[in-house]
Amino acid sequence: MAGLDAFLSGAPEGEAYTTGVADRVRESRPVFLFSGQGGGHPGMGAELAARFPVVAEALEVCARVYAEETGQDDFLDRIVGGQGPGRWDTAFAQPALFALQIAQARLWERLGITPVRVAGHSVGAYAALCVAGALETQDAMRLVCGRGRLMLERAAPGAMVSAFVPRTRVRELLAAVPGLELAVVNGVTHHVLGGSPEAVDAARALLAARGEAYEVLAVDRAFHTALLDPALEDFRVLADKVELRPLHTEFVDGIDGTVHPAGWRPDAAYLVAQARRTADFAAVLDRLAGSPLLLELGPSAVLTGMVRRALPDAVCVPTRQWER
Repeated sequence: MAGLDAFLSGAPEGEAYTTGVADRVRESRPVFLFSGQGGGHPGMGAELAARFPVVAEALEVCARVYAEETGQDDFLDRIVGGQGPGRWDTAFAQPALFALQIAQARLWERLGITPVRVAGHSVGAYAALCVAGALETQDAMRLVCGRGRLMLERAAPGAMVSAFVPRTRVRELLAAVPGLELAVVNGVTHHVLGGSPEAVDAARALLAARGEAYEVLAVDRAFHTALLDPALEDFRVLADKVELRPLHTEFVDGIDGTVHPAGWRPDAAYLVAQARRTADFAAVLDRLAGSPLLLELGPSAVLTGMVRRALPDAVCVPTRQWER
């Protein structure tokens, strides 16, 4: 951080920092990757907000919208001040994640780094669409506030587990456990299963019985499953009220890896499908093969690990690691 501070202050190149162009990424803008829900925590925006006014300003804009939408004025206290419960419900986690990612994106833009493409993992698509020009920041923040609230209020409690097994094993688990669904495909041997807490507990027991690796996700709803269905119609009504604009930057769709070019405009039906359908981030990574540089935006480096496994020739940098 000392080197970055020196660079931004206009200090001459020398001991604190050096500049140059990496041979592997010459003349190439990065892909921005926006992570999904699960890694947020109190105080996650503190360091960047304290150092960079552009970050603090972006978070303040989001905090104002959050207060308007919810009547609560503790947004900055929680994501900057580190206050409140350590585990967030989805009504707070989704807008908090969006706010951090947009603040990080604005900082990269202030540093002169803009994306050639964007992609988002699950709810990370909202920051991706915003950076790509389809949504204004305030409109996107209203959408994620409403999305999170509706999922919390209308959808039954759920759970999710990452299972590090091949698709054939996933099919066995789905057949064995009623109500269990495939929610996300992250790789050939990395799938996320969702359903009721009881269904996920049953899947965990089956995985453990064979010594198969798994990880329970820190979420309170089963995203991309039928448990969300009661929230979707009201979300469609909400999304219909928001102005969605044509992209100015390519957007790689987290549903199936489709590349939407500049000029494509999402609609409310797309946002509903994006919430409900199985997310295929493995297809996104396949589409990004050949991209020499990717930047992860979010509170962790979870996507960076996926990129490094799937695209070993690519350079992927997590913003969270960089800020530290």
